[in-house]
Amino acid sequence: MNEMFRLQIIGGGNMGTALLGGLVERGWAQASEIHVVEPDAGRVEAVKKAADGVSIADTPVEGVDAVIAVKPDVVPAAVAALAGVKRVLSIAAGVWITKIEGLMGEGAVVLRAMPNTPALVGEGAAALAGGSA
Repeated sequence: MNEMFRLQIIGGGNMGTALLGGLVERGWAQASEIHVVEPDAGRVEAVKKAADGVSIADTPVEGVDAVIAVKPDVVPAAVAALAGVKRVLSIAAGVWITKIEGLMGEGAVVLRAMPNTPALVGEGAAALAGGSA
């Protein structure tokens, strides 16, 4: 496990970036303790603006717990890239926990959250559902 990062966020879109900003702003972690996976060069500047000093790359870090914040059609590829990760939180709309568990393999801890749009300004709520582990 990589001790440098507390969490990685897979996807630097609106929700991933809002989550990043909230975690740093509220003191859960320093920006340097979070790794964001964002292959779209056009989104990298928005991610940097949300939390100066955050690690950004186009690939995940092995063994670091992850938040999956990508479009539903990207989830299989995103999960496949998460080598050594045993715990994930998915905010990908419409992707069932059983699907993610199947992609991750036996023993994976999967939690699904459905945040609402006010989360984009730090005022949202989320429904949570746990997987089989």
